[in-house]
Amino acid sequence: MTETPNKKNSNRDIRKIVIIGASIAFFLFLLNFELIRGFLAELLKVLTPFIVGFAIAYLLNPVLNFFENTIFCFIGSKSRGAKLRRVLAIIATMLSAIIVLTTLVSIIIPLLSESVTTLFNNTQSYIVQLEEYIYDIAEQFEVETSGFDEMFATWEKMTTNFVGFAQERLPKILNYLPNLFDFSKQLTSGISSALIGIVISIYLLYGKEKFAAQIKKLGYALLKSKNMDRIVDVARFSHKTFNGFIVGKLIDSLIIGVLAFISTEILRMPFPLLLSVIIGVTNIIPFFGPIVGGIIGGVIVLMVDPTKALWFAIFVVILQQLDGNVIGPKILGDSTGLPALWVMFAIIVFGGMFGFVGMFVGVPFFSVIYALTREYAERKLEEKKLPTKTGSYYTSAPIIPEKKTKE
Repeated sequence: MTETPNKKNSNRDIRKIVIIGASIAFFLFLLNFELIRGFLAELLKVLTPFIVGFAIAYLLNPVLNFFENTIFCFIGSKSRGAKLRRVLAIIATMLSAIIVLTTLVSIIIPLLSESVTTLFNNTQSYIVQLEEYIYDIAEQFEVETSGFDEMFATWEKMTTNFVGFAQERLPKILNYLPNLFDFSKQLTSGISSALIGIVISIYLLYGKEKFAAQIKKLGYALLKSKNMDRIVDVARFSHKTFNGFIVGKLIDSLIIGVLAFISTEILRMPFPLLLSVIIGVTNIIPFFGPIVGGIIGGVIVLMVDPTKALWFAIFVVILQQLDGNVIGPKILGDSTGLPALWVMFAIIVFGGMFGFVGMFVGVPFFSVIYALTREYAERKLEEKKLPTKTGSYYTSAPIIPEKKTKE
């Protein structure tokens, strides 16, 4: 069916109006950029408890599902039984989170702080010990050591400046760390965003199905059913990707950290807790994380006990192979589906924009964009009767549309 001239002119006029309106809106945005940025900052501050609450609920949702579907599954599935099961699961989930945080604050952080303080205080002696070890190795293999003096002098100057700066700042940081978890202090000056976020997360966890249904209901009321169906599909895919990657990566990094702590204790490595925390935390960052963690840990071991540096390097390689080929695929599966190049792109771009959180969240976020773009491109290619397989485009020859076959 062809469009009439009047309809074509009408559509052209509408497009012109939309373009002019968008241009005016963009111009006004540039003129009032500082005002808008200030407004958005204030809005973000107001919404922070809800953002925190959503993040907590999202991270704790798998734990809630475990308690609800496994531990308390014996409770009836009728209305009253389902509510009781949900309440018990929420209580168990929050208690588990409190136990983990309490253990972290009361045991791990003090030991970690002690290890870091000891490392900084003894850095100079470690460097001297490393220099003596290198000189001994050089003498055994009859290597000329004249060039080492200047290198070590530069190294000592750099480390002295760094250690001096760190020793000056470290006590302030260590004194401030307990305040991050001191909720009683926060309560004396007012209800903190964290506490409000916890309360909001409890409400979200309790009525998650109802909240999702209400949003879905509003969407179908405001949008066309076809468009809302598409939004629901995208939301479902995004949830699957984010949940599979974020929760899986946290569990994977926790397992790697525990294995690292047990192994470094058995191998009698220096500062086993510090090394395992470094390996576990950096493992959260895809691709670059294990490399960075291995280098940082290797430098620490090399300074403190050079004879064990090689063993540490071998251990890290074995651990990362175990994670990359066994533990990671078992937990994560193919949760992102991103090629290595785009993983690096997502980490660098989102990390540069949002720091550590961007490195962590950037990969699943970009994987959703990647999948939606691929789906859109393939749908358009199908409409044009062109092949959708990437291998068909390796040739330099023009791509010819497929001819319709007569039935």
